[in-house]
Amino acid sequence: MPRFTTLLLILCCAPALAEPAPATLAALAQCAARSYDDYAAGMAAWEKDWAHSVAQARPELGEAAQLRADAQTLALKRDGLRIRYLAGQQPGALDLEETVAALRLFDWAPASEQALRHGQPDYAGLADQTEQAQRQAETQPRRDELEAYFEESFTGGSGAAVARQLNQILEQGNAALDACRREHPLPQQAPPAG
Repeated sequence: MPRFTTLLLILCCAPALAEPAPATLAALAQCAARSYDDYAAGMAAWEKDWAHSVAQARPELGEAAQLRADAQTLALKRDGLRIRYLAGQQPGALDLEETVAALRLFDWAPASEQALRHGQPDYAGLADQTEQAQRQAETQPRRDELEAYFEESFTGGSGAAVARQLNQILEQGNAALDACRREHPLPQQAPPAG
């Protein structure tokens, strides 16, 4: 085959057969991290509002609700820092094809933990604070009662409004992530030869 034809085939077809271009994957991952940050801010506000409404409706669960909201909000922030780290260092570790909430589902290696703890001063304190808040929420004596109330709050009369708020936050996050995918499309993978 003449060199020109070979070069033309490589330039034309190789991108479709190759892994996503690192620059494209990195740009998508960075955009997805920003989408997650907006989603996390909405979720944190929802957690705060939900804890307040629990304290109003069931004062005996107020402390447990606040501890749960604090733990959830800190975990959202911690995971945001982790997602931004992975977007910059290992964008392929993020599942960019699922929902914005699924961005939190990644393998977090001890080496990444150490790198982020040493490389970003705010992270270590936030990670430690998150662990402490989660322990407090998990050991709160009314935790099980709160979790049962949490489930009930989605099925009662006001539960529909609570579920709609939560769904709206997720839909907005997913719309932002979809916009990232349109702005930074990954090359289509070639089907396996067979």
